[in-house]
Amino acid sequence: MTGAAIGFLVTVWSIVFITIFVSLRRLTSAEAAKKGQK
Repeated sequence: MTGAAIGFLVTVWSIVFITIFVSLRRLTSAEAAKKGQK
């Protein structure tokens, strides 16, 4: 593995984790909003 390849993989994985984290946060906040309305 070259340094560039490792840097590329790290960048890709951070984007993936951030995307998953943000979508999970949106799902949980949406669920909380639904519970709050009832």
